[in-house]
Amino acid sequence: MKFPTHRGAALITVLLIVAIATTLAAYIVQQQGHWQRQTENLFAYAQARSIGVAGIDWARAVLADDAVTSTTDHKGEIWTTRLPAVRWRR
Repeated sequence: MKFPTHRGAALITVLLIVAIATTLAAYIVQQQGHWQRQTENLFAYAQARSIGVAGIDWARAVLADDAVTSTTDHKGEIWTTRLPAVRWRR
């Protein structure tokens, strides 16, 4: 009995299509993870920048108020107090 030779070509074509689809799916999953990490990093950067700017603004306000209210410096003034730790949102 003679088998048609097209069966082998069809099988190879199907395997090639599955391999390409699998490679494409793996690439998309990898890119999605990369984009997610990039978004998380940008969020953390924006949060850190906002906290830094807020700290600088607070320091300017406190030092400007201190310059108006007193002419001497000592350890009991508000600008010498330690700020509480900042909780990071994730």
